[in-house]
Amino acid sequence: MSEQDDLKLAALYKETRNEEPSAELDRQIHNAASRAIYQKSRHWFWRFSTAAVVLLSFSVVLNLLVNEMDSPEKLIEEQVLSESMDLSRVPEPVAEEESTAGAPAGFGASREAPARSQAPAPAAPAARKEKKLSAEPMLRQRILAEDSAVASIAADALQAVQEIPRLPVALDDLLDRVDGLRGVERADGTINLYHRDKLILRVRPDSDGVDFMAWPGAEVLGVRVNWAYQPESFNRCSQPVPYRRCELTSQVDGFFEGERLDHIRWSQPASE
Repeated sequence: MSEQDDLKLAALYKETRNEEPSAELDRQIHNAASRAIYQKSRHWFWRFSTAAVVLLSFSVVLNLLVNEMDSPEKLIEEQVLSESMDLSRVPEPVAEEESTAGAPAGFGASREAPARSQAPAPAAPAARKEKKLSAEPMLRQRILAEDSAVASIAADALQAVQEIPRLPVALDDLLDRVDGLRGVERADGTINLYHRDKLILRVRPDSDGVDFMAWPGAEVLGVRVNWAYQPESFNRCSQPVPYRRCELTSQVDGFFEGERLDHIRWSQPASE
């Protein structure tokens, strides 16, 4: 090949170095994958739903039974009732009866009346008050435990997403933020932003606004995320098809590949 042919070949490489599959091809691949996932998962839908309903019903019934048995008010009433019955069965002193058997009627009556007037009737209210006071710390401990659980969930979410800045939606404005960025804008308006040949941000406009998706490396744009974050439980997340989606905050969703946080997504109104 001559030097002129080499120059022509180099020019052709430069013209086609940013070529990517068309948006129509991406859409067809996405639709085919969605149909395959739907056909595979719909056979298990009714089985999973039936199992979930049975488990939920069992949990509700078990919770009602436990609350009914462990109610502090019921325990206090049963304790007070048993103590009142025990106090009502206390026998009168035998020595008093024997000592007054041979005494005159007036003398015996004067001794018997004070003995009966000293019956421990006020013991039941005192026991009820003592039991009520002992149950109050249990209720306070339960309330404090629930508050600490809510605070733990909120702190757990803040450990993942630390800062989400307001980003521009135009390719030129994004490229002006940091040196060394490379962007590709598709025909449908989707923008892929690369840093050091790694995808760090995707901007996708829709009818309601703009969707942002960020990957590790988006810190250069001000997106601060703990990519080593793992939630305490995946029970509130979706099924892993292909990513498990978890709500990190009210505005940010995290997508996990296994137990690894792969990327995050949030929306921004078009007016911003």
